[in-house]
Amino acid sequence: PAFTRRNAGEALEKILNGQNPTLGEIALLEHVFGPEMAKAIAKKVPQGGGRLIQAYTYANMLSGPISHEKNFLGNVLGFWQEVAGTAVTAPKDAPPLIAGWFAGLPRGARRAASIIQNGIDLDSASKLEMVRTEFRGGWRNPFNLPGRLLAASDAMFKNMGFEAKLYQQAAKEAKALGLSGDDYLTKIAELRAQPTETMVEAA
Repeated sequence: PAFTRRNAGEALEKILNGQNPTLGEIALLEHVFGPEMAKAIAKKVPQGGGRLIQAYTYANMLSGPISHEKNFLGNVLGFWQEVAGTAVTAPKDAPPLIAGWFAGLPRGARRAASIIQNGIDLDSASKLEMVRTEFRGGWRNPFNLPGRLLAASDAMFKNMGFEAKLYQQAAKEAKALGLSGDDYLTKIAELRAQPTETMVEAA
């Protein structure tokens, strides 16, 4: 997208001017220019005391299990509250919403695993101000894991929520065509694989 390319260009200009890139800017450069360039840049980025203190503080804030339990339960309860509301206002829309949520779990889990391993979520990396500061060592450094786990959990549930809405929109369109049985499920699968712009916007 043009937005991503523009941010990558700004990150490259920043580096050429002698400024240190953030992890998010490195992620954008990797996405646009390839992994070798991003790795070469990352090796040259010094981690000053201020950034290390920030990373240490962040890790300690999130390291307790209560933080992760609250985040997990908040994501789960938030979705089921939406299901309850939908069941009241539009009962027929609730089952597709639930089916889509569970259907989005595998992709959401893969995205979460990628964040835990790489520490980078390209969807969030385009928002440069949201990037975390980390210690070197990646996922092998225990100080980096709390932030990665929290980001991974949010990304997984975000993906599941999106898939739920997408499934719901696909079910509406299939129903509007008068389909049922296998034809109904096949149409939903087709629309999920290639959703229309309207469906994506609604999701």
